[in-house]
Amino acid sequence: MIHNRLFKLNLICFFYIKLQVNQMETHSQLSLYFDMNHASDNELKEIAQLSFSGPSVCYSDIDLVGDEIIFRLDMISYDLSNKEHKPFVNTVRYIYKILQKIKSDRILTIHNKFNDYLQNSSPSPGVSPVYSPHPIRNP
Repeated sequence: MIHNRLFKLNLICFFYIKLQVNQMETHSQLSLYFDMNHASDNELKEIAQLSFSGPSVCYSDIDLVGDEIIFRLDMISYDLSNKEHKPFVNTVRYIYKILQKIKSDRILTIHNKFNDYLQNSSPSPGVSPVYSPHPIRNP
């Protein structure tokens, strides 16, 4: 799991700054840092949408959003089916579709965790076998 959740996203995905230097066109790269701890579900959707709209070099930024989705899925875990988490469920589905389009390697992890947490109410506890009591004999 990613320990530092402050991710670097490249603004080059959204803006190209063109400079003319000796008849050569160059691109200046700017960096933007998002603190994913404080990003709302809608902001995650917007980051993924903007990155998907940009050039393919932005796809790694979508993977970072996928990492945040995985982190949040693990935090919510089996409470995912509660009504209060419905906006997050919609966000996961939206970002999952984008991850599918870019053929991200986070698809399988998100798919498995999402389905497990949503379909199962809680993990099955290890149950020890129940033994029948010994019959009581009357003298």
